[in-house]
Amino acid sequence: MSFSPVIPPEQEGNIEVIELRRESFAGRVAILTLGAMLLGERLSGKGIVATFNGNTNIALWEVEPLLAFGILALVFVGLYPSKTPLVYPLLEEGANASTFWRAAQRILGRLACLLLAGTILMEILTGKGALKLFNIETGKETLDEAEIAIAFFALLFLTAGAPDDSEDD
Repeated sequence: MSFSPVIPPEQEGNIEVIELRRESFAGRVAILTLGAMLLGERLSGKGIVATFNGNTNIALWEVEPLLAFGILALVFVGLYPSKTPLVYPLLEEGANASTFWRAAQRILGRLACLLLAGTILMEILTGKGALKLFNIETGKETLDEAEIAIAFFALLFLTAGAPDDSEDD
């Protein structure tokens, strides 16, 4: 397993390669942040903005420009068209499972950025976190082992590296 797209050494300085690595990293961070936010709301009963306000004692109106910038940045990252195609040509000769996983990771990363921006905006507008809006029980002191295992493996699966086609020496 590699934690960045498999890049031949002769293409190391290529701008498209750098763009793929940055997009992959941003997507993984967004997925982890979204998962941590939902897990934190499940445990504490507070959404991400309410938790931020409670921990820092900063009023919401003081951080609105920062939140607006963060939301716009996440939307930009999620929607900005890159120079490389979003979905790799899966039907080309030589396409394999790692090609599919790389394409799926890019799509999930962009979707996570958009979901994170939407969740923060939704909480600012309604005052409720994402789980409270869907009437899911929050503020639970402990989680049972099944919920923890499902959350762990879901985040691990979504952020794991693409299978490496090269042979290890």
